[in-house]
Amino acid sequence: MRAGVLAAAIFLMSIYPSVQVHSVPLTMAQAVPALSPSRPDQVTNVAPSAMEQGNTFYRAGQYQEAVQAYTKAMENSPSDANAPYARGLAYSKLGQYGQAIQDLGLSIQLNPLHSDAFFMRGVLFSRQEQYERAIADLSRSGEIAPGRVELYLERGFAYAALKRHVDAVSDFTKVIELDRTSGGAYYGRGAARVELGRNKEAMEDLTSAIQANVPGANAYVLRARLYFAEKRYSEAQADCDKAIQIEPANTGAYGVRADSLVELKRVGEGIKDYDKALQLKADQPELYYKRGMAREKLNEIDQAIQDYGLAIELRPYYSQALYQRGLLYQRKGKFLPAVDDFSAAIIKGLRSSEVYYQRALSYKGLKDYDLAMTDLGQAIEIDPKDVRPYYQRGLMQVEKGHYKEAIADYSAAINLAPTDVRMMVARAFAYTQSGLNEEAIGDYTKAIGVAPENPLLYVARGNIFSKKNEHDLAIVDFTRAIVMRPDDPLAYQARARSYSAKGDRERAGADVRKAASLKE
Repeated sequence: MRAGVLAAAIFLMSIYPSVQVHSVPLTMAQAVPALSPSRPDQVTNVAPSAMEQGNTFYRAGQYQEAVQAYTKAMENSPSDANAPYARGLAYSKLGQYGQAIQDLGLSIQLNPLHSDAFFMRGVLFSRQEQYERAIADLSRSGEIAPGRVELYLERGFAYAALKRHVDAVSDFTKVIELDRTSGGAYYGRGAARVELGRNKEAMEDLTSAIQANVPGANAYVLRARLYFAEKRYSEAQADCDKAIQIEPANTGAYGVRADSLVELKRVGEGIKDYDKALQLKADQPELYYKRGMAREKLNEIDQAIQDYGLAIELRPYYSQALYQRGLLYQRKGKFLPAVDDFSAAIIKGLRSSEVYYQRALSYKGLKDYDLAMTDLGQAIEIDPKDVRPYYQRGLMQVEKGHYKEAIADYSAAINLAPTDVRMMVARAFAYTQSGLNEEAIGDYTKAIGVAPENPLLYVARGNIFSKKNEHDLAIVDFTRAIVMRPDDPLAYQARARSYSAKGDRERAGADVRKAASLKE
């Protein structure tokens, strides 16, 4: 890649913000042969010494002196298009792009068919991120002199910068048709195909770019991202290793390698790579966020909270970081800051059922059941198939003594998860508190059908039988529980009460003594 480096950089940064692109200076004499000795016809017969002197200075890299010589040539021959063209090239080498563009414009005015002037002005417009104007000039150059490889390459990167990826692919393909060894074109087409979701073709292009020895490390980095997307983490790591070998300060390579190492369960090594990437370029909120996620895996909760905070400082609207930090605050029992973070995430646009559900749990931790139930209602509205909000709202309704409403929520949960024992038990409790013992027995019976080895279910059903004076059935349930868990004093106490109610004092006494011994 020669002149389109800035466009390539903008394009690559849109794919992965951490990737660094090292600019390659424009090789004007290669890109435009106007000053080449092989084109003596371009040196005018008017003031030949001024033009020749300018060309000599230019080839020697003495661009300020070249500007002065070309200025003299322009004064001597104001109607000649080549003198302002040559001075424009010299100005561009001095980084004075505005003056260069002005001179190239003058050259075009004097010679509307000057394809080189259109081409170079297009290149400079691209340098200044004026991509629409760049494309217009490059296209006009191609109309005047078709088949120029550099033109399609430059225009391809300009299209890519404008996210016109189909057009970019078309231009890069033309370059490849004309020059099968163009690593820059393979790279550009591969990057554009990534944006179009054509990852398999992109992988092939990036491999071709690497085989063609495209300069820099970015083809490896981008291919590593594709490997990562395919969960081929070892191959992604290998490409990043190569990229770092080529460019030790390539932050994108460290970032992707860190992602890969974390997925390979080498979390500590991944964190070190995030550290390195952030040392090279600190203003990357995504990397602080990812490092925070990695630290969570190591249970480094305080450090993770700190990383999410740094990500939020750099990007105050980073809703996912706010949400994740809220979860950690909640985990630490800091419900008020958790509510603040969840609320900020919602304000910033994260309005998923999950964030409302988690905020509800934090409100619950603060004993603010009304706000918690409001959030649970919002979570249900967004995702009515999620069992958890119904269950949690049912628990809070019970806490408030609203058993009818609790039963309705538990019933909705059971409809969604008909084999969830926890929901059946919760509804059975609400039925019991409402005096609906038969319904409660029915739920416990269903729960036992799902989890027949759970002794607590037999104890709970036995207690209802006992309450209904159906002590024979109660004793059967308590006995089953004791067989499963012979060291549970509560089951012995419950069975003792039923024996006593039946007048069997001997067995009742034996169970009371056994329960007492188990409590010692």
